Amino acid sequence: MVRVKVMASKIQIPALRLRAEIEPASIDVEAREVDVVWTTGARVLRGFWDRFWEELSLDPRHVRLRRLNNGAPLLDGHRGDSAAADVMGVVVSGSAKLAGKKGTARVRFSPAGVDERADRLFEKVRAGIVQNVSVGYRVHKLEKVEDGADKIPVMRATDWEPYEVSAAAMGADDGAGFRAAAPGVELNDCEFLTRGDEPQQLEVQVTEEEIKAAEAKRQAEHEAQRKAAVEAERKRSAGIRVVVRRAGLDEALADELVNTGKTVDEAREAVLDKLAERSERAGPSQVPAGGGVQVVVDERDKRRGFEVAWLIAKAGRTAEVEKAKKNERVGHLLRDVQTDPGPARGMRLAEMARGLLERNRVSTSGLDQMALVGRALQFRDGPYQGTDTFPVLFEQALGKILLASYVTADDTWRFIAETTTVSDFRDSPRYRQGAFGVLDVLNENGEFRTKPIPDGQKIVVQTETRGNIISLTRQAIINDDMVALGDLAARFGRAAGLTLEVSLYLLINANGGLGPTLSDANPFFHTSRGNINTVGSALSVDGLDADRVVLGKQKEPNSEEYIVQRPDVLLVPLELGGAARVVVNSEKDPSSGKYQVTNKVANIVRTIVDTPRVTGTRRYMFAKGADSSAYKAVFLEGTGETPYMEMKDGFDVDGTSWKVRLDAKMCAFDPKAGVTNAGA
Repeated sequence: MVRVKVMASKIQIPALRLRAEIEPASIDVEAREVDVVWTTGARVLRGFWDRFWEELSLDPRHVRLRRLNNGAPLLDGHRGDSAAADVMGVVVSGSAKLAGKKGTARVRFSPAGVDERADRLFEKVRAGIVQNVSVGYRVHKLEKVEDGADKIPVMRATDWEPYEVSAAAMGADDGAGFRAAAPGVELNDCEFLTRGDEPQQLEVQVTEEEIKAAEAKRQAEHEAQRKAAVEAERKRSAGIRVVVRRAGLDEALADELVNTGKTVDEAREAVLDKLAERSERAGPSQVPAGGGVQVVVDERDKRRGFEVAWLIAKAGRTAEVEKAKKNERVGHLLRDVQTDPGPARGMRLAEMARGLLERNRVSTSGLDQMALVGRALQFRDGPYQGTDTFPVLFEQALGKILLASYVTADDTWRFIAETTTVSDFRDSPRYRQGAFGVLDVLNENGEFRTKPIPDGQKIVVQTETRGNIISLTRQAIINDDMVALGDLAARFGRAAGLTLEVSLYLLINANGGLGPTLSDANPFFHTSRGNINTVGSALSVDGLDADRVVLGKQKEPNSEEYIVQRPDVLLVPLELGGAARVVVNSEKDPSSGKYQVTNKVANIVRTIVDTPRVTGTRRYMFAKGADSSAYKAVFLEGTGETPYMEMKDGFDVDGTSWKVRLDAKMCAFDPKAGVTNAGA
């Protein structure tokens, strides 16, 4: 039986302070910032009922940096009752870190002219009069590691938390490091662990079998750690070689990166640098001999292009974006979108966040994953969100996915309605003037007479705003859940197209399928407008030919001149779609029973739309063109006739949000551009 004596107790101690040093060479007068070394881990003699040497562990796992990195105050001297007026500045967020055998941070003084005390203190620091600061911290756990000089025990702080920095008139005496526990000063519990023959000890009995089991467990853990290290090294080496190979660079670069211990992220950075160098070297030779303009892509733009491509790929939307790029009407908005992730392939979202911060010279040392992502979401590279920020990176990827989904959706409104734009949200009149008729015969003197412009038709259109919000949370980024975010963006793109689709058929189906009521109190399709084939007929060759005649006999407003327009779209209920295609696509008349009879309505329309959004037997025939459009999709000028995203900082969610907005409205336009038949 082996006996081990351990004393474990909780003690209450006040907050501590430790001398810190200003690094004068680091002063930035314009930014009013300066670096401090807030710990070197040196031993300090402490004491409350007994004396001991305090040693601060510099293991990042033992130091709670969150408070120091979360805007900890720079105070004018330590006081237990410090007020807001004592705050001279702040520890720059994310600047506190442990590097080697010291802890460093950067402090920023209050802007010039805001606080006289802060101004005086900064000038004293600048002049070298005040050369020391002191860091305040709390210790949550002390462990005895050895007996020091004169048998005074050495206690190592293995759980401690710096929380403020204060200006000091002189270097603090390390031997008088405790701040007095004066009234009003809060005490905190500290776990105090020692080993030996001290009083208040707990006796633990350990058997030989338990010792052997503990040793076996220790060896198993050691072996597991060894295997994990080997596997991690294998993955690092393989990952670096994949990145280099995909970028088309020499294998010697991969060997160099592997042998120098670079991480996969650091290898990606090196690969991007090599690609940028190669592009710069190749650039001049690509300029035409006769002169021209050479477009140089910034390294950050290249990197961002790869990362946006990888986000789109992670969301599983690459093929959809490629398809949308070929769209005749709005594909140009996506034509420059890169879909090859290159060296960014395989990156996790949290890795992207770290890389973005570090290339913007923001320290990520000591940040756990949650703090890292939060810092990336809040980072701005200027007064406003610049192009090289984490939210903008996601905005570019999600915006492309949203637009691709909007463009590639199988909506039918694009076949029936033309698009137009208005400059604002007010009613916008559109005029269709009457026809001039024929030119006048000149009299014998050859005099040209002024032709009066006949009265025309006034139509009013307007647009409106619709939208919702997409939210990106820190949890989604840490979970690497790009598929869910991509699906969300695609659904919003689909919803934007569906908004116009549903709006169109609400207009068409109004008044029992005769369309919306217009300013003359009659529906869109009405006998007074001559756009109804009153001889209801089944869907047949003769029926469609009769509809064509009604459409072709429409006349210019207040004129006897005919409008030159031809059928373009046939709209029928879903149940009649098959019959419509037989009638329109047959070379011979399918109703005659004789193959030698030519089909007089063969290919009479360019598009047949069959949809469950219209029912019964009623059908519609529409002309379509700049001057012949029964319905108009009215967009706000400057929106590109597509939905768009607008970013805002996340107040409602722990992350970032984007508003998805569509400034568009479906409007009834010209009744003369369509004809309806109730069918039979």
